Amino acid sequence: MFAEISPAHTDFDVSVHFTEADIFHAGDTLGNRPDPFIDYAAGGSIDGTIGAAEANVAKVTSKMMGIPGHGTLGHQADLLLSCDVLVEMRDIISALKKPGKSLAEVIAAKSAARTDDEWGKSFQRRADFVALVYRGV
Repeated sequence: MFAEISPAHTDFDVSVHFTEADIFHAGDTLGNRPDPFIDYAAGGSIDGTIGAAEANVAKVTSKMMGIPGHGTLGHQADLLLSCDVLVEMRDIISALKKPGKSLAEVIAAKSAARTDDEWGKSFQRRADFVALVYRGV
């Protein structure tokens, strides 16, 4: 079963449920512990990325295997964690930006500290992901 998700990571993302194998491939709308890249130039957004994560969570059962665009294979708990981290990051960074903190101040505030050890070691630096979220809030 094929589903279009738009806009999320980009302006056109997809997920595929291989029903016979009960495997869900979420592409770049799921990163199992690396921070996702949000491609604003291609129509992506933090809110769209969160929306896709929420849609993924709604589709995946406790027995289903999830294939992320980046990271290791996961299960429903991994999708829930990914969604929770995205929402947490958006809310923290938004709360810091709203009163006028600069990007440098938000990065210095270690707004992502709770998940830095597990999530901040991927193809992009954690500060780069904070900058992407900062741009979108």
